[in-house]
Amino acid sequence: MDAILGTSKIRWGYPVQQNPDHFKISAGRSTGSYGTVFAVPGGGAVREVLCNAINYDGLGTYYVRITAVDANNNEADSSEFTVNLVNPTDSLEAPISVSVW
Repeated sequence: MDAILGTSKIRWGYPVQQNPDHFKISAGRSTGSYGTVFAVPGGGAVREVLCNAINYDGLGTYYVRITAVDANNNEADSSEFTVNLVNPTDSLEAPISVSVW
């Protein structure tokens, strides 16, 4: 999926009855190898980050995984997915957000 630098978002949700303490977003240039990992606070059923957050090594394809972490540091990973980070252009149209449910 193409994501426009500066505007596109990664958005995800989880069941209302669960309340992760926080999420870890991992992104890297090859599958299973992550060059950046950062935390996003939990709370609310839907969370999102700008795709700029995964940009640590320039434009191109990133392999991304979202991990829910509870108060006891138990983790549950999402499936890995790819985001192709691109510069905005007049002719390029990309989805505003990627949903991971």
